[in-house]
Amino acid sequence: EFERMQLKERLESALGTLTDVQRRVVLMHDLEGFKHREIATELGVPEGTVRSHLFLARRALRQLLGGLMQGKNDDG
Repeated sequence: EFERMQLKERLESALGTLTDVQRRVVLMHDLEGFKHREIATELGVPEGTVRSHLFLARRALRQLLGGLMQGKNDDG
């Protein structure tokens, strides 16, 4: 339970470093399952812009959380 709380805090902290648009895009796509086109329509931006924001957001999250999940992936 303690590890789960720590993970949640680190994830929230990392998400907080993203721009508002990057955070919305990554949450809508990766958490809520929206497609690029749906996000573009919702945010009123081109689909390519959504893809760019998603790429940049994921890269930033990987840099901030990179080692966090690595040990978990090694188990299975």
